[in-house]
Amino acid sequence: MRVFVTGAAGFLGTAVCRHLKNNGDEVYGVDLQRPADQDFVTTVMDLRHCKEVYAAVKDCEAVVHLANSTQKTSGSCPQKMYSDNSAMNANVFQAAVETGIRKLIYASSTQIFAGTRRGNEPHRPSVLPYLPLDENLPPCPGNAYAASKEAGEALLRYHSRWNAELGCTAIRWPLLVTQEKVNYFRERKPAEKPDPKNLLDVGFSFLEVNDAADLVNAVLRSNQTGYKQYFPAAEQNRLGWSIAEIIKHFYPHVPLHIPIQEMHNIVNISSITENVNWGPVNSSLDID
Repeated sequence: MRVFVTGAAGFLGTAVCRHLKNNGDEVYGVDLQRPADQDFVTTVMDLRHCKEVYAAVKDCEAVVHLANSTQKTSGSCPQKMYSDNSAMNANVFQAAVETGIRKLIYASSTQIFAGTRRGNEPHRPSVLPYLPLDENLPPCPGNAYAASKEAGEALLRYHSRWNAELGCTAIRWPLLVTQEKVNYFRERKPAEKPDPKNLLDVGFSFLEVNDAADLVNAVLRSNQTGYKQYFPAAEQNRLGWSIAEIIKHFYPHVPLHIPIQEMHNIVNISSITENVNWGPVNSSLDID
């Protein structure tokens, strides 16, 4: 399969491209920069330029769209970030549809539903409508980046609605980390308290980056059509606390869809397992 991967020079993009190449796929990676230490070719491309995107995707069979601006890369200008992301998403999605591509994966974010409550504000009310968390949480963006992700999901649903053969998947990524960071979470388990800068209403979720790349691969191999939304996460939270402790301290008034004693994780990933037969294998905080 020839796969067009945007944001190929990034943390997730590098892992995805390497995973797909190892699987035998032909990867056409693009980014605003060309890294020196990758073992595959990344073409420099500005996705805000519509004609370049059409030319790039015309011979591809699938698109993995990971490239979007953040507050840091947009020069701390929220309106520019939102505008740039909207242009990139519109160009990539439209070009994919018009050139006959039938597989489209979009990198969304857990920030889309998490509001603004951070680790140093545990007594502020949670914006979450229920627990455990899952892929169906309604949007509650707390910044322009999250709002641009919400707009990207809406655009993907629009294309899916009018193209019956199109398989569109938005993946709401949690914190993506290296194996070294997983080891760090494991060694300090349980953590004394959450990072004051982290959003509280993402459920302390995380995922090792190779597990993330494996999910992208699993979605590409599936026969899904229509629009799907996924929220992948490790089986444990990065604090290493029990579910009862986390709910007591951070979500005491959030309604529970199932009793605490039946809740195996703060994040329910059962729909991903059922649909594409995926589960995290590198993200465990348990010592083998």
